Amino acid sequence: MVKAGAETDTIAPNERALSESFWGRGGERRSRTDHPTARVGAPPPPGGGRRRTSQPARARGRRGQTFLALLMVGVMLAALVAGGWWWRNKVQTKPARPATTAGSAAPSAPAASAKTATKPVPVFVHKAPDGRLDLVALVSADGTTGAVTMVPTATQLEVPGNGIQQLSELARLGGTPLVDLALENALGVATVPSVALEDATIQAMLEPAGPLLVKLAAPITIADPALKLPAGSQTVTPAQAAILLTRSAGGASELDHLDAVRIVLDAWSEALRKPEVAAATIAKVSQAEPFVAAAKLNPRLDTIPVDSIGLGADERYQLQSSDADALLAKVAPNAQYRPGGGRPRIEVKTDTDEAMLGASACIVGAGGNIRLTGRAEPADKTNVVFYRDRSADTARQMQAALKAGSVKKADRDLDLVDVTIVVGKDFIGCQ
Repeated sequence: MVKAGAETDTIAPNERALSESFWGRGGERRSRTDHPTARVGAPPPPGGGRRRTSQPARARGRRGQTFLALLMVGVMLAALVAGGWWWRNKVQTKPARPATTAGSAAPSAPAASAKTATKPVPVFVHKAPDGRLDLVALVSADGTTGAVTMVPTATQLEVPGNGIQQLSELARLGGTPLVDLALENALGVATVPSVALEDATIQAMLEPAGPLLVKLAAPITIADPALKLPAGSQTVTPAQAAILLTRSAGGASELDHLDAVRIVLDAWSEALRKPEVAAATIAKVSQAEPFVAAAKLNPRLDTIPVDSIGLGADERYQLQSSDADALLAKVAPNAQYRPGGGRPRIEVKTDTDEAMLGASACIVGAGGNIRLTGRAEPADKTNVVFYRDRSADTARQMQAALKAGSVKKADRDLDLVDVTIVVGKDFIGCQ
């Protein structure tokens, strides 16, 4: 077990000065010949032999010695009192150690819990003909803010049990549950189970709004289905608008495509603010209700912040986590698990894919950010291990979310994560 470093008492500067003045720097008490006024080899007094002093002089000498002795005793008592006051304050202000010790079971409820997300965000996705995701959007109407926030599908994410994967591949790897888990883990927000929209459904949602006035920054040419539009302001039909939402122009990057998507959504949102269009849209496609709710609040349209790490055929993006947290704090504050960021870094190990998916959902829902996953030998009991004392509360939170296992401190440090969880057979779910 790693133990906190033992504390050592130090001598305060004023105490050291007092000690040195009385005992000397070498630790030996000064003799009177050490006094600066004593002169080695000084001549004897006149008359030779021992110098004679009068009785009053000797009395004055004895009184002087008594006074010096009393003064020294007073100084020592003052030093003892000051030292006692210093020690008492040091002990009283010393922080308490965590109550959890190695191998001890964690309490049934954590000492502090993560914020519960009160308003999960609806997620809408569209799949390309080959089954890959080519459009992912979070649609929120939180308080006075409406927003549609798009996530580039070429963004690489840490996917529990699958390592680093592109968002576009997750529907083929594990279907809707894996898409939702990966988004929640990456973005730190609670989501409503994602809804996959087919081409026909998207066009049906757009039809009550009629033709939309859009202003394209550049010409767009799409091969299949064929669509060619010039730059500038123009009117597009619901069928053309649906193509702009679900197909990218040849040679365009995904971010370029999302610019076109944003232009179409802006025009559609303006139409949805008309009560008759909103009512007709929901009547035709009930799944459009979140878009209508956001449109009433004059929504902002954003792409989640990313960095480009690959171009062309190898187009890939990396999430800008801090900027994404800041954006989501504005557009979906009540969906965030831990506002302000700072989610604890978690490693999860299980012996089955089913346990990995179930335990990861519990951990992410408790505010954890899963950074590493791996396989573990089958175990009867779940172990929740923390590496530094400041992570003890986090470990208890994770154990409480899993409703299984016990908490202990590791006998070594690990910089990559704050807590490691090895899931055992005692985990049966967190719902």
